[in-house]
Amino acid sequence: MTMNNSRDPACTVPHVLRRPVTEQLRRPDTRPDDMITMRQAYESGAACLAGAGIEEARTDAWMLFEAAFGISRTAYLACMDDPAPVPETERFERMIQRRMKHVPAAYLTGRAYFYGYEFAVDERVLIPRQDTETLVEEALLFLKEYPDREPTVLDLCCGSGCILLTILKEMPNACGVGTDLSPGALQVASENCRRLGLHGLPEQADPDEKQDAGGGRTRCRITQADLFDGDWFHCHPGTRFSLITCNPPYIPSDVIPGLMEEVRLHEPHMALDGWEDGLLFYRRLTRQAPAWLKDGGMLLCEIGYDQGEAVRTLFLGGGFEEVRVIKDLAGRDRVVMGIRRKRYCE
Repeated sequence: MTMNNSRDPACTVPHVLRRPVTEQLRRPDTRPDDMITMRQAYESGAACLAGAGIEEARTDAWMLFEAAFGISRTAYLACMDDPAPVPETERFERMIQRRMKHVPAAYLTGRAYFYGYEFAVDERVLIPRQDTETLVEEALLFLKEYPDREPTVLDLCCGSGCILLTILKEMPNACGVGTDLSPGALQVASENCRRLGLHGLPEQADPDEKQDAGGGRTRCRITQADLFDGDWFHCHPGTRFSLITCNPPYIPSDVIPGLMEEVRLHEPHMALDGWEDGLLFYRRLTRQAPAWLKDGGMLLCEIGYDQGEAVRTLFLGGGFEEVRVIKDLAGRDRVVMGIRRKRYCE
């Protein structure tokens, strides 16, 4: 197997993937030595990504290989010296070529994993990131101690739905509403809601006495809104939630041009841009969220690594108590939380 090490994207596809492999595999007189194996296909793809300067090239190549061939790592180890099927090889080649152009691997496979759950993703939503699991961990710790038997959750700027849907999967008695301004994001979140089986009532809910926060007989409702401005909120005045979560756009506008290509060119701009200083949505949240929280309810927001003190100040100015800045596993500020107390917020 040979590989061109040039950085020119047009020349970095390994020879084993560029030659007419399909013809060789189809010919009955092809010698085994001339056939591309599963291992050669994978190794070529990994080398191709490394040559294009893709970080974690082998990891991304495996993600694409697994999706293209529909094979687990265990199965791969058992058949890696077998001939690679033609249709799957061609699909893998197309995915590798797009990844070389910095299209994120999750968009190419159509899936991402978050808190152990699989989510459908495409370029209409941000790719779920491990950093955001810090927010989910704090949400679950809070809800497990919350006095309501059936807590209600509102997730603003829900995107793929990974925050809300993960919370509901981990808290079988909870119900929730997810909102986003993007129609495309709402379609993705609704699909993930369906895939995760969250259209039913909470396990212990009484259908004759209890409805979810959305007023219907489902555990999860996905609806369009610009934070608290939307038809659902206009139709449900006075509704209060146990927990409000939000991972808003928080990157300052002038920082976005310097982001890595995978983010800057492919992830949705409206889910990234937090305006001049990145704090626009936190100002709105801390002013408006108290009216939608129960006494003792929590507002929980993801933040940028350098925004902890600024967002903490906004929470305190909004009347929240027990305000804390929480770090992620890398030791960076990642989440700000605060409790609504009736005497201060009404």
